[in-house]
Amino acid sequence: MVDDSQNRPSAFDDPRIVNRVETIFENMEDNLNLPPKTVARARSILIDGVNNSLIDKRGYETAIAACTLIACRETDVPRTVKEIGSVVDIQENDILSVSRKFHAELGIEISTFDAMTFLERYIEEFDPSQETVNKAFDLLMLAQDQDLDNGRSPSGVAAGALYAAARLTGENIKQPDLAAISDVSEPTIRKNYRTQLEASDFSAESA
Repeated sequence: MVDDSQNRPSAFDDPRIVNRVETIFENMEDNLNLPPKTVARARSILIDGVNNSLIDKRGYETAIAACTLIACRETDVPRTVKEIGSVVDIQENDILSVSRKFHAELGIEISTFDAMTFLERYIEEFDPSQETVNKAFDLLMLAQDQDLDNGRSPSGVAAGALYAAARLTGENIKQPDLAAISDVSEPTIRKNYRTQLEASDFSAESA
């Protein structure tokens, strides 16, 4: 096991808080299936925040969630704000607010995911046929070419593309299962699915 004692936010002088911070990071890693490099980066951002007096003892859980979000984006590990917030029961707006503060105060460049990153994650989860994979990428690229993803959640656009592709190829991917994996509501999946099909030359029965 790698000794990560130097990465612990020792600026918190209360051992109970330090232990809680360690527990939260472990929960983030386990519940979100995060790779070590992402967790290490989140720890590093938290330490920078502590050393720059950006975190008080009452807000450390939100800060950890914000650091995790930033680290996921920097290391190309697609996780939604809602997924991250669910680990520590923190509202999405609070996480985004602290994230913006860290970006501004620590000079961290803002990174974002695109829908392709999420689509690759969903394909890995469902392991559909190559025909469905190809169709999903075709639909998503068409949607991006026509700017249909503008102003929409990339996770929702990706989920819509995979569901549309599955409908076209007869793949057994159900909306409730896709909603659970993608953390996108079924109405949002249906909206994106229909929009993408209407904008393409493909056709399928209505969901």
